[in-house]
Amino acid sequence: MNTQFDPRTVHPNPQFRGPQFIREPQAGPRPPFAPAQPPFGGHPPFTPPQVFPGQYRGPVPPPPSAPLPKKRPIVGKIVAGLVAAGLVVGGAGAWYTLSGSTPTVQATSFAGADPTTAPFGTDHAEVATVAATGDQPGDTPGLYATTDPASCDSAAFLQQLQADPAKLAAWGGVFGLGAADVPAFVNSLSPVVLRAATSVTDHPFHEGAFVEEPAVLAAGTAVLVNSYGEPTVKCFNGNPLSAGPSTAAAVTVSPTTQVVTNFRLTTVDNSRVVVVHGKPDPKPNKGPNKKPETVPTPDPVLVQKAKDAQTAADKARTDANDARAKADDAATKARIFRSEANRLVGVEAAATNRANTANAAAATAQQELNRAFLAFPPDPARVAAAQAKLTAARSEQVAAATDLVKARNDLTEADGAADTAEDQARMANSAATSAEGVADQADKNAADAKKKADDSAKPENQPAKNTVTGDGTAPGTDVAPEKGTGTQEGTADGAKPDTDGTAAGTGTGTTTGTGTGTGTTDPCSAVAGKTLPATCQAPDTTGTGTTGTTGTTGTTGTTGTTGGADTAGTGTGAGGGQSGSDTGSTSQDGGSTGTGGSTGSDQSTGS
Repeated sequence: MNTQFDPRTVHPNPQFRGPQFIREPQAGPRPPFAPAQPPFGGHPPFTPPQVFPGQYRGPVPPPPSAPLPKKRPIVGKIVAGLVAAGLVVGGAGAWYTLSGSTPTVQATSFAGADPTTAPFGTDHAEVATVAATGDQPGDTPGLYATTDPASCDSAAFLQQLQADPAKLAAWGGVFGLGAADVPAFVNSLSPVVLRAATSVTDHPFHEGAFVEEPAVLAAGTAVLVNSYGEPTVKCFNGNPLSAGPSTAAAVTVSPTTQVVTNFRLTTVDNSRVVVVHGKPDPKPNKGPNKKPETVPTPDPVLVQKAKDAQTAADKARTDANDARAKADDAATKARIFRSEANRLVGVEAAATNRANTANAAAATAQQELNRAFLAFPPDPARVAAAQAKLTAARSEQVAAATDLVKARNDLTEADGAADTAEDQARMANSAATSAEGVADQADKNAADAKKKADDSAKPENQPAKNTVTGDGTAPGTDVAPEKGTGTQEGTADGAKPDTDGTAAGTGTGTTTGTGTGTGTTDPCSAVAGKTLPATCQAPDTTGTGTTGTTGTTGTTGTTGTTGGADTAGTGTGAGGGQSGSDTGSTSQDGGSTGTGGSTGSDQSTGS
């Protein structure tokens, strides 16, 4: 989210030192680059040459703070970055891209474990902070502060770079520059002090390469900005800086589209405005600094919805798989039961055949016994044999009947079990099909939700930046004809904006008029309804009007001019159908001019 801010908006407590940033503990001996003595040719540490009444008296040591959380070894980060993003080569240097890192908050006077150079500037923890977050153009008035002498010594920095040709080439490579282009580029940078926590991409120098790490620099950090207002070098360690990711609690500086002509800075205590001339862009390929390759951030609400939809889809798919497995088991069980029932059909058929055979054999044995009894002369042996045969046949007949009953009972039971299993299999299959349908829809919902989340990260779907811009142009308006008699002079009190003055003329006639105005609007321009920041000087506004030449006779008067904020104007009208033109100029800090013309049947002058 982009935030417009008033550069005056500072904390009323003079002891307030901006956001409390965690300072890395200074354990062990001082680093070899620590400025224990006046560095770089005897330049002493910065001390403000004057004291503003009621304000600070020189740099104040920042308050003690808790130690930073233990960071992962940078080697691990580099390995992870190599896997995630690969090696990027630019110009004569190289650097590794680390993806998915969390911005590290850097307190003032923080050099880090892998500084590019020794400090060549002084941070100012006591700077009057400004309430600003979100995207801010590099030429935003009051975004930066300036010091006298300058907070950074560019010559000392360049001297250190040139002492190590390999590092010089790698440093230039971060910005797509050759080693020969670095000196002119460094000399085009302007020293400033950050007045708000600022998101950047830091580039510590590790094992011969610059490693990209997102960071938030504390207010009071001294940096060099380029011709487009972008923080480019951190003066306490010489690390290259490029655009950082958007962070809710910090400013993200966006480059201006053109080279900044004048930077509107403040003093460290915000007691006055200082205008510093910008410098030309000396790079072979002119333009803002190279921006890091960042993945656009999707809408977090849509991302969460996509996650929830995917979770629901995963559960639905799991349930569908379980239902299908149960259906498959039920189908297998039904096949087994049906197979057993089919087998018992054969058993029952065999038992039926056996019973039929046993019945037939018993009937035959009974007939033979009957004939043996009726034979004459009687034959006891024949009767005994027939009787024995009938007994065996009847015994077989009983056994066959018993087996047949059992076979039929088994078949009925198996057939019923098979029917039940098949019914259960059909129900399980129906449930599985339904669950698979739910899972398919859930998968579709998850895919749609993910697409929406992914699409929200596309540039065309990103929220519009909340910026307010103006080019100072205003179209002219036609003045409606007005009839009137007599002559009247009116004035408009410039202290009251939007005060109308009127004028009337004598005669008859009609009049029309057109007018256009063009100009540029300075951020500190006086606008109706707008309160000027304290950092803006009081504007001086003047305006003049010229009397038109006599025109055709008419009786129509024209409506007088409208007064604006901090302006004073007069209007007169006279009969005679005159035509005329109005011209005016408004000068303020930054400059704003405009012209307009009108024709009419009577005379009007004003400013």
